[in-house]
Formats: sequence, structure tokens, C-alpha cells
Amino acid sequence: AEDFLVMLRRRESEWLPTWLETAEASDINELTRFAGRLRSDQDAVQAGLTVHWSNGQTEGHVTKL
Repeated sequence: AEDFLVMLRRRESEWLPTWLETAEASDINELTRFAGRLRSDQDAVQAGLTVHWSNGQTEGHVTKL
């Protein structure tokens, strides 16, 4: 889980496939399920690690409405 956080903060998308394999092979059920969900939409996760823009502020306002 800590490696995933480091990957996010550094935007090191090239480590995503390796991290997913390691997480899915772990004995931690929650981590295995999380990795499986990320893999199901891996293209979007990969884009999130590489694209430098975000619509987070817009989404926050929409959620308030």
C-alpha cells in the first residue's frame, strides 16, 4: 500500500503493472481486491498517473449541488 502511495505522489505510471502483479499475489485480501478493481480499469488508472490536469475541483462543486 505504501508503494502505491509513493507511485501516486511521484506519478511513476511505469510501475503500475508491477505493483498490480505484486498486490494481486499478496495474502492481504483487501489489497488483492483493490488491485483487481484497478486492473479492471487500468487504462484510466494509467492516465490518472500520467496526465497533469484534474477535474477534481469541478467534481467537488457538482457533488455539493
